Amino acid sequence: MDAALTLVKGTPRRMLPNINAQRRTLPSSVDVDLADPAKAVVLDAEVPVRRLLDPQLYELRLTVSTAERAAHPMLQATVNGLGTLITLIDQSGRPQPSGVIDIAAAFAVSTKLPADQLVFFLEARTFESSPLLRGRAIADLHVSFTDGNTKVQDVTLKGSAASLVLTGDLDAPTRLYIADTDDNQPSVLDITSAMAGSGVPLVKVPAVVCNGDTWLQDQFQVAMTFDDQFEQMGVIVHLPRMRSNSRPSDATSNLAIFADKHFPSVNVGVMKDFWTSKLSVTASTSAGAPTQLQLTLRDTNPILTAMTRVSVLWSELASVLQALQASPAAPSRAPEFYTRRKSLASNLNVLRTRSIADARLRAMRDAAANALQAKLAAVDQLMPLVGTKVRITINGTAFELDEPQINKLASTVFDLHSSTNYGGNIEVSPRTRSAPFGKVVVGSVASEDLRFLLDRLDRQTFSQPTVEFDTSWLGVGHVDEIVGFVPSNLSNTGPFCIVRGSPTLGLTLLDAVKKARDAGVLVTRLFRGRKWAHEETAADVQSLLPPNAYLFLVGRFGKYDLHDFDTVPTTIPPPPSAYFDDRRFLILIRQNMAPRAYSASMIVDEVLEICRETNRTIDDVFLGSKRQSAKLADYPLMKGFTDKEFSQITDAGLDTVFSQEFDGVPVVPLPMIFDRVDSFLTEQTMALIPGLVNLQQLGHLVMLPKPYGPRMRPAAAVDLLKAFLLGLDSATLPTALRDAALKNLTVGGLHRRGLDVTTHWTKAWVYSIEFDPTALNKSGWSNAPETLTTIADLFRDGFDEFKNPARDYAKDDSPLNAPADKQYRTDIQKVKDRIKNANPSNFDSRDYPASSKWIKISIPENTVDVFEAFTQFILEGLGLTVKFVDSWFYHTHAGGIHCATNVMRTMDAATLKTAVAQSLANQPGSTGGGSS
Repeated sequence: MDAALTLVKGTPRRMLPNINAQRRTLPSSVDVDLADPAKAVVLDAEVPVRRLLDPQLYELRLTVSTAERAAHPMLQATVNGLGTLITLIDQSGRPQPSGVIDIAAAFAVSTKLPADQLVFFLEARTFESSPLLRGRAIADLHVSFTDGNTKVQDVTLKGSAASLVLTGDLDAPTRLYIADTDDNQPSVLDITSAMAGSGVPLVKVPAVVCNGDTWLQDQFQVAMTFDDQFEQMGVIVHLPRMRSNSRPSDATSNLAIFADKHFPSVNVGVMKDFWTSKLSVTASTSAGAPTQLQLTLRDTNPILTAMTRVSVLWSELASVLQALQASPAAPSRAPEFYTRRKSLASNLNVLRTRSIADARLRAMRDAAANALQAKLAAVDQLMPLVGTKVRITINGTAFELDEPQINKLASTVFDLHSSTNYGGNIEVSPRTRSAPFGKVVVGSVASEDLRFLLDRLDRQTFSQPTVEFDTSWLGVGHVDEIVGFVPSNLSNTGPFCIVRGSPTLGLTLLDAVKKARDAGVLVTRLFRGRKWAHEETAADVQSLLPPNAYLFLVGRFGKYDLHDFDTVPTTIPPPPSAYFDDRRFLILIRQNMAPRAYSASMIVDEVLEICRETNRTIDDVFLGSKRQSAKLADYPLMKGFTDKEFSQITDAGLDTVFSQEFDGVPVVPLPMIFDRVDSFLTEQTMALIPGLVNLQQLGHLVMLPKPYGPRMRPAAAVDLLKAFLLGLDSATLPTALRDAALKNLTVGGLHRRGLDVTTHWTKAWVYSIEFDPTALNKSGWSNAPETLTTIADLFRDGFDEFKNPARDYAKDDSPLNAPADKQYRTDIQKVKDRIKNANPSNFDSRDYPASSKWIKISIPENTVDVFEAFTQFILEGLGLTVKFVDSWFYHTHAGGIHCATNVMRTMDAATLKTAVAQSLANQPGSTGGGSS
């Protein structure tokens, strides 16, 4: 007797998991019907009765002669090694979980020929790297023949589940996905234009399918698998993400339905295992009876949202209290969850009763306290204190957890839902000699399930080693915020290079810009025309606030006199001067109200003064650029860390890790500025200037976020950037790139690339809040619609009449003598006329934007963004086509263009065969191993 796995093309050793949909082709567009709950797309392995012609069913042929059956009348065949990974399918297409086959009974119903053979099927349900296998041993597949209690024969089956391989960043793109909602239309339209001629299809996900979520990169990781015949199947690894955009949400769906319903097809499978993995929770019923719960990812989302409310409220209370102290206390780490929950009411009372002399700060305190009181009411309802326990509701049933139980649950749930488990924190390098399928680059991963998958990818035959560096200092914690891979045509360095966000380069470039501005060279503000988003209501799980730099600017910066706004003008004489200059934009409304926005413009001096120490610390310490020389005492933002922790941080930095894992690969710095923090012990950060490394590449086309940096006249920008480039040594920037940039960096070169064109996205009924003495709400502020007048005001510093204006340029004006305001009113009309003449059809008769849809208008000022120009010429030196696209919607939600998109990629057959051969040669005992 015998048993064997058979396949028409030969004996399989690697079985493709049956996680596709054989009778469905991958649609070229996304159907709005996916949003219909009644419309289900079922994987082949989820069908109760399998199709026996399914290529992912592997024939198991048992050979037992008539004589053998007569000699063993009670003969059974047991297929061992079944379970989560492999399933036995009988001749009718139904799963047989036990794996036990009664030989006589099977022959009695078998119609297969020849007469001495039985045919069953094996089905791979997932991969050996699946989190469902965490804590479980993987048994070898074999068939045991027994007659009663007598062992007759044991046959090993040469088969196992195929390997899961995450696709590399430079693998060939086959299509790019982006959400299609109103908020992100500038990004959609810019990307559509940038991709024209690329040959890569752009697939838009309709808003109704997005469920208000647009973070495609984070929802799933693109992968592939292949069998012994090199037949490939694409795989969508559906990651454990239930956020909406960048925030936790009470919503039951986000982009999850898109991942599960759109992709299953004949050549693409979906791995849903993170969503079916179970979390064990110890709790007590309200009657005090102990119980053990088994919860899926969806089950834990309501727990997450309730716990997030607690943690966010505690942090906001601590932040406000710290900001209001005359001498802020030394930072300390947040306590465990139970202590945070228990202290909320008392901390709020401390805030309300604190004595504050300054009327403006007192008003800000009262507004914050009222907003936080509403949030506490929501917490009290969702997660009330019951004696010494905390009550939570799970699937409609109330449970009470004591301090150790709730602390353990909080730690586990926060790790399970951490943004570090999402696609933006998983990058795959191009292939190297030692890693023919690339290395998986991750930041600080929280989830045990994801760590298990990464460990298995590292140890499988077709290995993808894990490269991990510390991203715990980042609010989102993703590697794509700070590093990426792009193709390179630099000689003698290989086919790719690393792009790395450089705060040091960003600071140095801004210092050069400030020096030029101080010398009288025209330099515009950063972020002109952009708006910081502010979403904060009692219903929100987590508020979306403007960046800390803005909060500091409107609060503790103290460089501008803002006391004119302490009282609302009610008299006939004109209001104080602050209402007439750019101080009127320094506003923050902490109320339970609809989403609002504020002008984002910042002068280069403000950015440097507010954010310098944060960025110095990031580059020296967290990225490890000064690992050998950095000392804890030299970094005030690291106060509270021990010397041992400080050393561990620098050792785990990107520079330290990459110098070991990618030795010899060129690193190209791109200027970057991160948001302010007061202490890295208690705070995290994210990009303040849109991160240029958060890019998307399609072959040699790279699409980068527009940085909205400071702009200068072309000739001045050329002079500044040439001097800047000449000051960079080869350790900072490869000499070949510097020389190529210097050669191409001319006024004509800027013009040919369109870098001297300033544009602005606008539409009818876009609003932002500013101080306004005539506001109808009588509160001293209004939600002003964007018009030609407001656009001219925002961009006026690109015109000679308004060169380098101070934010408080009208501070010396008085109600009866206002020369600065008078000059402004004379000159602003000139700017309005120029903008309107450049955009004759884009404004209506009232000077409102002429369309309710997003339109891109031209600002005829003849300036160049120095961050864009530097990046353009450096990346062109790598042989890349560079396109800048708007990403502001994503930026205000802590993301960029890489976050906004996801790309299906594939590996051609020849490359796959070469990678397989090299992987096998690298195995222990092989004579063909390699390194590097």
